[in-house]
Amino acid sequence: MGALEGGGRFILVLVNGILSLAGIALLIIGCIAKWGEQLTDQYLSEIYKTFQSAASSINTNVDVSNFNIADVLNDVFIALIVLGGFFFLFGIFGCIGATCKVKGALIIYSGVLIFIIVAELVCVILLFTIREKVDGWLKDPMKRQLREKYSGLNGTDTVTLTWNLLMTNLHCCGVDNHQDFNHIAGNITLPEACCLNTLPCSSATANSSKGCYAAVEDWLNKHLDIVIGTLGGICGLEVVLLFLSCLTFCARRRSRKTEDNQDGMNEVKYENKKERTDAMGTTIPS
Repeated sequence: MGALEGGGRFILVLVNGILSLAGIALLIIGCIAKWGEQLTDQYLSEIYKTFQSAASSINTNVDVSNFNIADVLNDVFIALIVLGGFFFLFGIFGCIGATCKVKGALIIYSGVLIFIIVAELVCVILLFTIREKVDGWLKDPMKRQLREKYSGLNGTDTVTLTWNLLMTNLHCCGVDNHQDFNHIAGNITLPEACCLNTLPCSSATANSSKGCYAAVEDWLNKHLDIVIGTLGGICGLEVVLLFLSCLTFCARRRSRKTEDNQDGMNEVKYENKKERTDAMGTTIPS
């Protein structure tokens, strides 16, 4: 049991140490990406070239110089910062709980793990039981973004450029189909980005029937083995960490109980020894 406990604590420290380092890395990346625009532009020049080539492939000279990756991925960068902070603190609690056997740290660590596992199970259940509602929750913001901000093939704002790149590269149109553009300002009923090869085009010669939401789903289904394997590995690791944290907590209680019993035995021995000493030193009156 001692070897199992020691090995479990070592694994806890190792995994949570790596998790804390990963959290620091995510924090740094998120902060640089969100607030270090000049630095990120140097590393994202290839992405900007991809945008330009995608625009050129459909016979337009749209200028992508106004494109800013931070505008597109602002929520992603914020998520990286929050996730990095969470990983760092979570890993620290795990390391403290494993090395020092601190009761509070172990309880918080185990509680957070249980919450994460339950939340993941709920998400999986919802995904299979109310799939249509989940799709609606994801599609509605995308459609609203199209209606409010999409300005056509020659648009130079970040949202328009992103959608044009998505539609040309994935050979899709809108969220569900070309009808998503019916209520857009400027009477855009079939964006040029939906066209296959020639301009102008009609619904018969365009990617109008397949939405980008379905295209992304197809991409995920194509890589389903990798996705399932990754998620399964993460869930398995969480269960192992929960087991090891509970094992460490139980070992701590056992150790404390043994120490208390030993202290009690030592106290009894001390009292007995004191009584014998007092008895030997007492003179019997004549």
